Amino acid sequence: MCQQEPDLSIEVTMSAVPKQGLPQHDRIHPRRIWQIPRYSRLRYLWQRLGAVLDPWLARCYWSTRREGILHATYYAFPSAVRLPKVVTVYDMIVERLSGFFDRDIVERLTNTKQRCVEEADTVICISEATKRDVVEIFNVAPDKLFVTHLAASDVFHVRDDAASLPAERFPNLRRPFVMYVGRRRAKYKNFERALEAYSRSSFTKDYDLVVVSDGAWNADEMQRMEDLGVRTRVHRLERLADTDLSLLYNVAAAFIYPSLYEGFGIPVLEALSCGCPVAASRTSSIPEIGGDVVSYFDPYDRESISEALWQAVREGRSPDLVKRRVTHASSFSWDETARRTLAVYRTLL
Repeated sequence: MCQQEPDLSIEVTMSAVPKQGLPQHDRIHPRRIWQIPRYSRLRYLWQRLGAVLDPWLARCYWSTRREGILHATYYAFPSAVRLPKVVTVYDMIVERLSGFFDRDIVERLTNTKQRCVEEADTVICISEATKRDVVEIFNVAPDKLFVTHLAASDVFHVRDDAASLPAERFPNLRRPFVMYVGRRRAKYKNFERALEAYSRSSFTKDYDLVVVSDGAWNADEMQRMEDLGVRTRVHRLERLADTDLSLLYNVAAAFIYPSLYEGFGIPVLEALSCGCPVAASRTSSIPEIGGDVVSYFDPYDRESISEALWQAVREGRSPDLVKRRVTHASSFSWDETARRTLAVYRTLL
């Protein structure tokens, strides 16, 4: 945004520096308001104090400001702030699929999110599907909400050197494979049904399943793979650099995205940007992001998942299909995200 608007200055207030770091720009200024001291024996005490002190310090900081816009990127508006307010809503997962979450988490997050949506002058949603859910669940006027799509990183693109995987980095991936990508596998991520659908597919004997995900297999997952007879054909990878993930998308026979709900679905765009065939859930925002270049399935129906995955594998990577996928993915860009966000800001100045 700073590159598109020369008069824009961004002050990022936070209690701690995020693990992924911050963008470097001479008009992006990080401000640390509160940080829990790193004394292990006092950590629990400081975390409890921080829950009280953090909002108070933020309120003290922002209550003195008389110009600018306050943009809450994760449901945190200090009270008694007179600036115009924007909040970004990413999804309504805990509201739509509350049975997957602890009751206290659902109640706390829903109440906090609704308060921010009601206090905000403008609400940014990352998909039309999220916007519809916010309107329906929180009874918000549609003209208060603006849709600003996300995008995939430029790291994800068709690679001419991706005929095969380097053996020294991926020693266990010597056979053709389909792939699943997601930090988590449980609950609404729907991995178990995807695993069962893979095991039922007619092509299972010819294709392995590569799972890019955090956390070792648990006992139930191990037993399920044994029962399905696919234990030796399922490989889990974690903490991959985006360059390696891009390489996998370039080589995979297909990518499967079985989530029951997503506010956006960046992995779909990552795969399409690499020309990879995609089979994905026909639910929430996913068809909005995947368009007509994805094979869709009912995420609750294992047979539907299996058929769509096999269809994606059969489609393959003909030049025409790869071009269609890449062209579709390129219609989402971070430049456009910045442009739309700036347009929202201008309505408030």
